[in-house]
Amino acid sequence: MTEQVVRVAVSEDAEAICAIYNAAIAERSSTFETEPRSPADFEERIDDARFPLLVSDGGQGVVGWAGLASYSARPCYAGIGECSVYVAASARGHGVGTALTEALAAAAEQSGFHKMIGKLFTDNIASVRLVERCDFHTVGVHHNHGRLDGAWRDVRVVERLLAASPPGLSVEDEPIQLAPPDPSWPARFEQERVLLEEAIGEWISGGVHHVGSTAVPGMEAKPIIDILIGVDSLRGSLVCFEPLAKLEYFYAPYLPEEMHWFCKPHPAQRTHHLHLIPTDSKRYRDELAFRDRLRSAPEIASQYAALKRELAVRHADDREAYTEGKGTFVAATLQGGAASGN
Repeated sequence: MTEQVVRVAVSEDAEAICAIYNAAIAERSSTFETEPRSPADFEERIDDARFPLLVSDGGQGVVGWAGLASYSARPCYAGIGECSVYVAASARGHGVGTALTEALAAAAEQSGFHKMIGKLFTDNIASVRLVERCDFHTVGVHHNHGRLDGAWRDVRVVERLLAASPPGLSVEDEPIQLAPPDPSWPARFEQERVLLEEAIGEWISGGVHHVGSTAVPGMEAKPIIDILIGVDSLRGSLVCFEPLAKLEYFYAPYLPEEMHWFCKPHPAQRTHHLHLIPTDSKRYRDELAFRDRLRSAPEIASQYAALKRELAVRHADDREAYTEGKGTFVAATLQGGAASGN
């Protein structure tokens, strides 16, 4: 068997992923599903950047895949993903499943998950051995969990804790403090821009931009350099996570449907915020438009600064409330409804 490479799935892989899954359905050993799926079903999963989907490819076609799916829609379970691993019959016994599982764990952690959950038939010996090799802990067994071809099947439930901290538990956030305008802020952005272009330049399609209040001359701001980078897609820019980690960027799943959000070096001590956002998105256009509006309209910038001072006093230890408190003003500014010069 040729040497395999685990990589992020792309839309062209949907047919091969589907074929592997449909073969597993026919085997009746790993899923309760009985009806074959279509490649379109997997194209939707590939396009969903919130949940990693990986494939094993030796250059002669995809022979296995692994992916995360939502465990629950409840916000309290946002850091938990349900994992699936499937390997073509011809590629089993060569370590493909192990490589996919370990790569999925790494991708899940980079995407902000703190736990992976798995469910497997108790008599699927190959899957049982796989989860044991990959440090999953058995939670228990669901007896008579579902019928497959008229027969009750038992399901083993396993979990693997990841190194990523559960949101809101072990990461202490830095309090909000505004600082007077600092003439060094533009230079700090330029220094970071050079580092970012060297690290992830091949995936940058919409430029590297200084945004946020430190990009507005004369404005009080949290002394954190906000940076916007335009990318082609959220899925395609997942490969940036590893080089960004080497620059001490800490990923957090904030608005994951719109952006990849990072802070440097840690939520408890921030020097930079980084947003990777698709260039064809409204979010990308709005961040640049709001910055430009503040730069060109001093009266609006003054109103915004006053609002931030008020919110910083009221919500010094609650970043979410501080950000939400600015939302109405930002929206009105973008719609041309703030201040008197509209």
